[in-house]
Amino acid sequence: MIKHIRKEDLSTKTWSGGTTTQLYIYPESSDYKALNFDFRISTATVEVETSNFTKLSGINRLIMSLDGPLSLMHNDGPMIDLLPFEVDAFTGDDETISFGQVTDFNVMFTRDYKASLKRVESEIIKTHITCLYAFDDPSKLTIDNQVYRLEEGEMLIIMDDQEIQISEPLICVQLQKN
Repeated sequence: MIKHIRKEDLSTKTWSGGTTTQLYIYPESSDYKALNFDFRISTATVEVETSNFTKLSGINRLIMSLDGPLSLMHNDGPMIDLLPFEVDAFTGDDETISFGQVTDFNVMFTRDYKASLKRVESEIIKTHITCLYAFDDPSKLTIDNQVYRLEEGEMLIIMDDQEIQISEPLICVQLQKN
């Protein structure tokens, strides 16, 4: 299955520190608030300098800033300083505080999955579940000789083993069930 998620299909909601846009949740009938998802991908615009993350018991998280420096502290530990496109992995059980006004990219997944998050430019990838997000300019990619074009803010979900040829910058999430 290949699913193209367009900007007009997305909804943005307000939270205490800014806005968040859910890009994809699986299964699609899942509800974020009920925490009954296998994985969820979203962006958030952080409009306050300091914000506390919602605790999500049993959920692993990956986060990446798309546009500026982001600092994180988990459980009063050392500060983790991220530049754009650098990734931090942590558990939703952690007490996490962020510092910095940025747009970030988030992956949440149950412990039944392994996940990776990275910025890619020119790569051939093959995995069972791949989510590709156009974070900047329009991007195109090829899957089994078919060209797909993603506008800024759009995502392509590939839910089966496909060879994907990427030739322009995209955010890539790869997931695999344990």
